[in-house]
Amino acid sequence: MALALLAWPPEPPLKAEQLSPHLGFESGPINAVWIQSGQERVFIYRGATDAWQAGSSSLLLPHGRRDLISGIDQWMRPKALIAPADDRPWLEHPEDFWESFTKARFHDYAQQTTKVGIIPVAITQWVEGGEKLQWPATQIEVLDTPGFTRGSVSYLCEVDGRRIAFTGDLIYGDGQLLDLYSLQDAVPEAKVGGYHGYAGRLGALIGSLESILQAEPDWLVP
Repeated sequence: MALALLAWPPEPPLKAEQLSPHLGFESGPINAVWIQSGQERVFIYRGATDAWQAGSSSLLLPHGRRDLISGIDQWMRPKALIAPADDRPWLEHPEDFWESFTKARFHDYAQQTTKVGIIPVAITQWVEGGEKLQWPATQIEVLDTPGFTRGSVSYLCEVDGRRIAFTGDLIYGDGQLLDLYSLQDAVPEAKVGGYHGYAGRLGALIGSLESILQAEPDWLVP
């Protein structure tokens, strides 16, 4: 066992690159992507990157699942933190979810994700589709793109002459999804509850991809 652990290959280094003069990107388990304007950086997602500047960087969340919010308040200290309004209960009062979970898990007929944080997150601004956020470098439009979660959003803006859609976990790569389990939900029109609603939000996800397509972005950045 010890030999197996010693022989385990190291994780590959994160790949950092400048997509354009004012757009940085670093691939990893959670990608990091940011728009640079002078000394200010606006992150759309934030992975394990040295580019983050605690206290002066802002962060836009495409959804409120635990994998994106871990450590935000403790050590990231964002200047501004933007999140989708539909995921507000997960972020503002996660204790409500966990207090009921000990009993609800035996009769969980909704079958939604349990990847919920345990510490409330102080959000600066809640956003919904159709809103526009003004930053020094660009104007960022919010698009409702449910699929990965019920309340997921994408962010659309122009950077260095290119129209870019930051789609979060709506799409994983070229024609790929991160998983199917996250899409489980009720399908009321088929009279199917969440317990048997395998990939129940797939229709919503396809609709979200069509909305992105209609926005005519030059690049998609997941």
